[in-house]
Amino acid sequence: MAPRGRGRGKFVHPDGHPNATSSQSKSPGFPANPAIRNYFAPPNLPDGVPLPRGQTEDWRKKSELPTTEEILGLNDGSSDILLLPNHIFGPWPSTELYLNAHYNLIREDAVANLRDAVLYVRTYPRMGDNGNIAIYEKVFIVQVTLTTSGIAFRVQFSTRRAGKRIHWKYSSRLITGNIVALSPVKDSFFNKVHCGCCCGETEDIKFDPQQEWIMVQARSGYYEAHRHTMKALQKLSQEQFPLKQHICALKTDIGAPQYVLDKPVINFQALSPPTTDGNTSFNILKDFPATPMAGLNPHQAPPGTGKTFVSIIFLKLLLSQMTPNDPPIIIATHTNHALDQILSIIAQFEDNFIRLGSRSIDPDIRKRMLYEMKKSLPMPTITGGLFSPARNDLQRLSAQVAELLTPFDQEGIHGPIKASTFADYGLLTQSQCDSLMDLERWGSSAPAGNDTNHIAAWLDDQVKELNLNHWIEEIVFTEDDIDIEYEQLKELEAEQGPNEDEYETLNGRSLQFRTTHRGVEDSSYSKQEIRHYLSMSDLMKIPVKARGPVYNLLRDELLDLVNAKLRTVAKSYNFYSDRLKVGRWERDFEILRKAKLVAMTTTGLSKYRGLVSSLKPRTVLIEEAAEVLEAPTTVSCFESIQQLILVGDHMQLKAKCTLMDLAGEPFFLETSMFERLVRNDIAYVQLREQRRMVPDIRELLMPIYGSLYDHPSVLKTTPIPGMGDLRSFFFTHEWPESGDSLTSKLNEWEAIMVVEFYVYLVLNGISIFDMTVLTFYNGQRKLILKHMRTNKYLVNHTPKVVTVDSYQGEENEIILLSLVRSNKSNGIGFLAADNRVCVAISRAKRGLYMFGNSETLEQFSPLWNSIISILRSPNGDPRISGILPLTCKKHKNETLIRVPGDWKTIKGGCREACGEELGCGHKCTLLCHGFDHSLEWTTCQQSCTHVQKCCELPCTEICGKSHHHSCDCMNDKFSTMSIMENPRVDHRAGKPGPNGASEAAQRARRQVIAMEGVSSWGQFVNNARAGNIDRANMGVFQSVGSQDVQEGLKRATETYISLASRRPNQEPASNAASKGLVNPSKSEDSPINKPAALPPADLIEFEPPTDLIDLD
Repeated sequence: MAPRGRGRGKFVHPDGHPNATSSQSKSPGFPANPAIRNYFAPPNLPDGVPLPRGQTEDWRKKSELPTTEEILGLNDGSSDILLLPNHIFGPWPSTELYLNAHYNLIREDAVANLRDAVLYVRTYPRMGDNGNIAIYEKVFIVQVTLTTSGIAFRVQFSTRRAGKRIHWKYSSRLITGNIVALSPVKDSFFNKVHCGCCCGETEDIKFDPQQEWIMVQARSGYYEAHRHTMKALQKLSQEQFPLKQHICALKTDIGAPQYVLDKPVINFQALSPPTTDGNTSFNILKDFPATPMAGLNPHQAPPGTGKTFVSIIFLKLLLSQMTPNDPPIIIATHTNHALDQILSIIAQFEDNFIRLGSRSIDPDIRKRMLYEMKKSLPMPTITGGLFSPARNDLQRLSAQVAELLTPFDQEGIHGPIKASTFADYGLLTQSQCDSLMDLERWGSSAPAGNDTNHIAAWLDDQVKELNLNHWIEEIVFTEDDIDIEYEQLKELEAEQGPNEDEYETLNGRSLQFRTTHRGVEDSSYSKQEIRHYLSMSDLMKIPVKARGPVYNLLRDELLDLVNAKLRTVAKSYNFYSDRLKVGRWERDFEILRKAKLVAMTTTGLSKYRGLVSSLKPRTVLIEEAAEVLEAPTTVSCFESIQQLILVGDHMQLKAKCTLMDLAGEPFFLETSMFERLVRNDIAYVQLREQRRMVPDIRELLMPIYGSLYDHPSVLKTTPIPGMGDLRSFFFTHEWPESGDSLTSKLNEWEAIMVVEFYVYLVLNGISIFDMTVLTFYNGQRKLILKHMRTNKYLVNHTPKVVTVDSYQGEENEIILLSLVRSNKSNGIGFLAADNRVCVAISRAKRGLYMFGNSETLEQFSPLWNSIISILRSPNGDPRISGILPLTCKKHKNETLIRVPGDWKTIKGGCREACGEELGCGHKCTLLCHGFDHSLEWTTCQQSCTHVQKCCELPCTEICGKSHHHSCDCMNDKFSTMSIMENPRVDHRAGKPGPNGASEAAQRARRQVIAMEGVSSWGQFVNNARAGNIDRANMGVFQSVGSQDVQEGLKRATETYISLASRRPNQEPASNAASKGLVNPSKSEDSPINKPAALPPADLIEFEPPTDLIDLD
């Protein structure tokens, strides 16, 4: 919050003293950058500015958080706001109206749901939670923390109204950045409401640990990002707005930026040599506009055409033009994930970049985060800097706040508040205090000592202790539905929450309020009588039953005085918190200005706008620009900006807003600046050559993009095992949809069908990392994951199942798309959004398989009608049917799947027996399967055919098991022969034998066996340690170097420890390993016998050998 005061370019203390501080930094160093302090200067806004008809308040003066009037509304209508729509066709009448409209639209988007939630609670005060509203009762302040960013109140609450156990880790409830409304429980939002977003306005501070509140949260919407954007728009309204003639007036004569005109030579050699990813080609340059360095430069990149590559091309060109004194180039993306992706590529050719903002999960990018860099760099000294003085002032004020609240902090330890405290605030006279200390009148119960709490003795049994830890009884609740994907939740928390360089601000002096005391009320006494008793000079004359109410009156009046002082101190506290932020940015500026590139998310453009603006950047590049609301893009127009490069695709996902009523007509809030400029004939480039999808998938995009061209690389991909030549297919059905408790949609039978098809592909050798299941609905995503977790073939796997909205910018080899909607008259919801459909059908590289009701889709969507017409393919084999055709890769048989039950008749192949000859000479007797025998995932279960030469006695053991064939001949000579489990390999030569597998396959097989463990593990360890390799490997190897023995022993032991550590109720693996003997259990439940990479035993009849392990 900007401090209040007068003058531009100066900080004005709340007391009216410019630049007031307790001390000044005197050490020489860098001069303070005045641009940062100017940015935080109070706005000099004239009064009486004409407002659009219907608006009663200047938007530039609105507070950060909603007011009581804004949430509760007023009967006179003065709180109503006329919303101006986003003017997406034609130029804006004025820049002022443009900024006004976008400010009020995003404010309404941020506040409306909370306002509606409060209205519901007022109307239905006993209502429980629902999918849109969360209600928390028995809310009490239990801690005040004095941080460097402000005064924070910690509250505790009951979630009884949820009626379910909350998965806080996976829930969007109360994540950082949510806005909540609180009201005293006795008022319940009729007259009073306080809004908070981690912290509130200082004017709203009212501290009382005994005050019970009710708290309401709208479960959709994240206020924090909008909050920064609103502040940035207010600041922009006071600045010069570069590029406004193109952004607002839509003038199409866009020239080159001034810095290019000053040096009109472009070094295209910066683009060579090409990178190793195969995506670089100078052909991309033919798609550039005549002036590749135009001031406003939109680039549309359809799926697979190289959105990030275009950004890299631009950055290489821009970097080639830079001189040592040039300001950094600013890079912004919509998400943290996308930011890490582009920075990981930039790091290959430029390491002088710095990342601002949230925590990066990429360890290499993390090193370039400002927070991490400040750990290793000497901190710049700023002459006259604000950081140290402001920190000292905060410490001084922190002590004042702590002193104000200490009586309440001590209340839980030493009983009721002492008489001396009431006297310090003028609530008790000296004679009243003396009356409590007249020891003769106390008799035998007289307290001793000056520090004794005489009030407690005076109250005696007329006071009660209140425990603020209101833990409700353990109630058996069902689990709350997870309302958001984990990845999305982490992204939101990263965006809305404090950054690592701000974590220190959350750690400060804390005062906790575990218990408090309240006098016993007696309704027989009126307020007038209680005040009369309080005026008596001798408190001992007050009737015992009246002492409780008198104490409560004293305590309430003390709270009023403390809160009045607290608000004053808090105002100064926030002032110095802002100064500390400025001081931190003054030091950060000296680090950032030396970088060539400074990167952040589009939220960061607003959050760090004051810091970034001080760098005087000339160029801003925004990737994923079509996914960003117009306002966050607008605030990137710093006063110094000369060039704005926008890369995105408005045909894919649009920008997200909370209110559907604002998304489309007539307000068009979801329309990005990128889309608006393109639709209004601002010159842009559309890339045409795609390098992702096979032609069968790419042609499904024709109704959206027209013609896209295939790069030759997409014509060389291999078919999908088990699917013949079928690269795309739509399985259509009429199974009805349903809904869940969060109003999401799901389809049970379709989910089962998708999971079974997923398993089929896994059994055909497809890695789970090469497949993604997409769906439009979170309810269906959860249902699919539920079935996967209970599927015996996927127990140890973690399949990727995500919603379409969280998968833009991603791709995979194979996509399974669950469409869910199946009805006659209820519509298709999200599936009617062409942008979402575009993303859904363009993520696959080699295989796209869709499941849904084609009739429903054709009925409600022209786009789906066109896509299904292409799938019907009158010039070729149709790729849509109620029958899913599978093609066995071994026998080339076609199997038709109509319903989920049909999957039970196959095991990854067709319905014939496998019949393939094994290395032992027998034929495989299993049902046709997709996995390869060369990996030795099966063992022969037929009788061994070996015959003893001495007596022609046949072996009766199982062929696939290593065993000994013994006989007792006529000569009383005992004969034994070791039968190797895998005779098709010449183990002594280390080469494949007749009909044998490759050496690589044998190594893979031995590693699998090593992972599973052996029954005689202790024997193996002892033999290996003794160097007896033949005994350790049962004759597999004659000799292995000692280094190989040690390495093999280490690998095998570590593998076993890793697997054994998952087993419940077992001695820790590390303890077993320390003894030198690790002996795994042979029970069926042991994870040793259930390797993660293998199909279950009931499918392949696999029993791990007990005498073979690989040391290689």
